[in-house]
Amino acid sequence: MSDRMPRPPLHSEDQIATASADQLKEHLRWEFEVVFEYRESSTNEEMASDLNFAGASRRAIEADLAGKGGSELVSRSGRRPKFHAAHSSAALAANSFGPFLREHVGIPIGDSTFTGKTALEFECRTGLRGTPPTLDCLVEANDILAIESKCTEPFSPHAASFRDVYGDVMARLHRTWREEYRRLTEDATRYRYLDAAQLVKHYAGLRTAYPNRRITLAYLYWTPTNAADLAPCAIHAAEVDEFSTRVGDRKVGLVAMSYRDLWTHWSQPTQPEWLRGHAEALRLRYDVVL
Repeated sequence: MSDRMPRPPLHSEDQIATASADQLKEHLRWEFEVVFEYRESSTNEEMASDLNFAGASRRAIEADLAGKGGSELVSRSGRRPKFHAAHSSAALAANSFGPFLREHVGIPIGDSTFTGKTALEFECRTGLRGTPPTLDCLVEANDILAIESKCTEPFSPHAASFRDVYGDVMARLHRTWREEYRRLTEDATRYRYLDAAQLVKHYAGLRTAYPNRRITLAYLYWTPTNAADLAPCAIHAAEVDEFSTRVGDRKVGLVAMSYRDLWTHWSQPTQPEWLRGHAEALRLRYDVVL
């Protein structure tokens, strides 16, 4: 790469302020791919390699993902693996939770710490034919922690889509989730940036797979450092709040927060030194301003 930084798609504050969500997403991808490459090529050769993680965490992640059918490390149709993209939400989850595979300690999220068998890219079967929904991380013990990770996806509009057979599955589950499923089938675009249908599918899979365990479904999403100035971020946050207030199953608690809030929690003085350092490394890697 040349020493000169390529020109970004949006190169003025006015352009960013008036950009569409899709334009912002394209600009974010430029930020991740180009800015990360410049940072890493000059500071950390290993982090500039094909995958977006390094060292002991990288080895633990590769071992965990090896042989999984939907592995993000597998190249398909001549395209590079998804993990090779700096804006990959799966890589964001792997970078965030991979060290817990190595440390064998509980994952603190919100007011709880989840300890158990930890796995990345976990298929949660609903009992239906076809490809099951895949969670980015799952901690399995008496209590279940299921994590859905988002990076730049909330900058694109989403339309809910379900196969007809989901109606039979949802009919057996909690009323509030069933009603939200009905609303989404009647109005596929009721949420603009929140992929609510995916959360409903994860809920259905988790309730089917773990009918007698307490479950926490964590929706974690990345935000730029100036998210407060960007309309898509504000709309997405409002949609997350609305969805969270509409669903309520005592067996499945929904926890939604930004990765930045999670990393702030991990940076508290009460957390282990390695976790505070890990949070700082994540900020250095993923803090991007538009």
